[in-house]
Amino acid sequence: MRDTVSELAGAIIDGKLVAGELVIHAAKRHLKDKFEASERKLIWRPEEAERVIQAYPANFTITDGPRAGEPFELLWWMAFVTGQMFGWFTTDKEGNTRWRFDEAYVETGKGQGKSPWLASTALLVIGGFGRARAQAIITGPKEDQAMITMGDAAAMIRATIPGEDDGVSLESEGKFIVRGLGNNAHTVEHAASGGVFRTESGKSTQISGPRPDLVEVDEVHELSSTGLIDMHQAALAKNPRGGMLLCCSNTPAQSQGIGTFYSERAQRVASGRDTNENLLAFVARVDVRDRETVFDNEQVWPKPMPALGLTFPIENVRREVAKARTNPAEANRVKRLFFGIPTGGADTWLSDESFWERALAPVDEAALVNCPCWLSLDLSEMHDLTALTATWLLPEEGTTPERLVSKTWYWTVSANIEARAKKDQMPYDVWAAAGHLTALPGASINKEFVAVKVQQLCQEQNVQFLAFDVYKISQFIEASERIGFAVWRYLGEDKKPIGGAATRGLMLVGHGQGLRISFQGRELSMPVSCEALDERLRNGTLLIDNNPINTACSANAVPISDATGNWAFDKARSRGRIDGLITITMGVGAAAMKLPKPKRAGVILL
Repeated sequence: MRDTVSELAGAIIDGKLVAGELVIHAAKRHLKDKFEASERKLIWRPEEAERVIQAYPANFTITDGPRAGEPFELLWWMAFVTGQMFGWFTTDKEGNTRWRFDEAYVETGKGQGKSPWLASTALLVIGGFGRARAQAIITGPKEDQAMITMGDAAAMIRATIPGEDDGVSLESEGKFIVRGLGNNAHTVEHAASGGVFRTESGKSTQISGPRPDLVEVDEVHELSSTGLIDMHQAALAKNPRGGMLLCCSNTPAQSQGIGTFYSERAQRVASGRDTNENLLAFVARVDVRDRETVFDNEQVWPKPMPALGLTFPIENVRREVAKARTNPAEANRVKRLFFGIPTGGADTWLSDESFWERALAPVDEAALVNCPCWLSLDLSEMHDLTALTATWLLPEEGTTPERLVSKTWYWTVSANIEARAKKDQMPYDVWAAAGHLTALPGASINKEFVAVKVQQLCQEQNVQFLAFDVYKISQFIEASERIGFAVWRYLGEDKKPIGGAATRGLMLVGHGQGLRISFQGRELSMPVSCEALDERLRNGTLLIDNNPINTACSANAVPISDATGNWAFDKARSRGRIDGLITITMGVGAAAMKLPKPKRAGVILL
């Protein structure tokens, strides 16, 4: 008996098919699961996988492009994914056999044939699995995206069936009925089983009644909240025979927080860092080591574009690359959409975004207790995002240069968190559930929670001072007083400090925002700190905790500059929240600032 999926897995691992590390991991996962299937109560049915794979060219014809009129033979990546979707099974508590995967995530470069694959897969689910009145839904952030896939489905139904006389189609044979005028098809029905495939607007906020067997969500990278997927997962959970969520995406930009969340989750599963048995992950990207030379190295191009040279002409990509070489904005777009490199926006502040990715790693503050530490704080409006960063200085060790280590804590409020997540395109609710930020009760952030954390860090760490944005700092000082935590505000060596217990407790040092530079030694300046951050990232002497909110803030940031070359981050122009990047930058600047020790009344300092 042929086992196409396992054959493809072997070819991927052996290098006979060009694939990136995440796809290679996915291939190894399949073979490992086969070997361990019995002990893990998994069931692999290669005959069922083969039946489904062969159903595509037996029923559907390619309707567009240079291969129009040919049977729809699945490309290798489609066969690899499809076979696993419908060839893996598990048994529920009642002893019923059902699909193992209740969710599949597919991420590739542009032009890889995802739309006709989604269309034909939905048609097979409503008509090819013996499920009475099966339901399939295609949706996405925008309704026209779903209409493209439905248009492909209608075209396939109206095309000549492979091996039949011209004009003999699934529609003319009465097997499928297309609803909708002209090219505006919105529903397809399978006559014999009563199955239905329909489009749904991505703006839908609730779904009642339907218990779908398959929900396809296209263009996941463009989602502005998790609501669409959450809603359909709840509907799928009501199906007693089991259903599946199939998500398709291009690589999201770093500023696309929702898409990045789903992509990173799939990457963890594909690489084995997450053992979710029920999520199938196929993430096709160039590898990190390929990024620097990706425009010149055509040999790695099939990694994110497995259809390259098959149904997607390589000349198309060459033309895109030619434009990208002379246009930085185009370069970011091409790197992301064609090669799977998660860039920021066209006006990103980083000249090379790999510098940021190289700096990310887990940070354990308990291991840094003896290192000098600087805190930096950016308070928020009533219900936005408050960020507190600790920055430690690691001494030189042998040939290892002096380094900084940064970790950031975030607070928001739980009130209307889902609506704010959608508005800001940052999954606050998901991040809160994962422990990346703290969602506080009430309608505004209680600054005492922040003051308690600062006090804790001062008790546990070798804190030098706290750098602050002047906005709402008085509220932090008042909150500190309420919890009995002494703080005082430094105004320069020749100025009287502000604070009930002057020069006792935590010293607070102002950090200017915008392009102005202070020359009085009273506060830090953003242009100086930005330059220090950029230099640290370039030379690899800054380690940043890999909290996804940090990366989202970095991706949202837009720089401004003046005629003298000073530059800083501009909250007003940025694409979203950048609070964490602001405090990380302030922390780097604070670590570089040389402040004179304050004079204490009645104490002789030598």
